[in-house]
Amino acid sequence: MSNKENKNLSGHVIDLLVDSTLKKHGVKLEPEKLDGKQKEELKNMVNNLTKSVEALKRDKKENKE
Repeated sequence: MSNKENKNLSGHVIDLLVDSTLKKHGVKLEPEKLDGKQKEELKNMVNNLTKSVEALKRDKKENKE
């Protein structure tokens, strides 16, 4: 995974964590329902996280061998 992809992924994770923390404390900056763009961004983030985890697992396995 490239450095640019890591920064992009990190930004999405930070946005998600901040948003969930604000919601936990009752702060409402946006409507509660996700629009199509937000849903797509979440799907992309999950896919990127999955790929990242798989790459880390693969690298760890290769280093053991």
